[in-house]
Amino acid sequence: MTEPDQEDWGWYIEANYKGSGYFVGVGGNADEASEDKDQGEWRIMVEKRRSGWEKLAGKDEASEASEVMTVIREILAMEPDFRNVRYE
Repeated sequence: MTEPDQEDWGWYIEANYKGSGYFVGVGGNADEASEDKDQGEWRIMVEKRRSGWEKLAGKDEASEASEVMTVIREILAMEPDFRNVRYE
């Protein structure tokens, strides 16, 4: 696992879960029409690290139903301030 780092689109971290590596990114878009500038949409992006062969063969992709996504959803569900989350 790495320390979180910043990009122009948000934050990311490299994480390991059950022996597999994942890139986890978090970005947001403010709702410009809202009077509450903290309102908007959160984007959670998860990409499983795979070899070139796995990518070419379409093997071992992380899907929304994967266990790591379930863990991320459970963590965010415990935080009442996180609303309007889109998972990719």
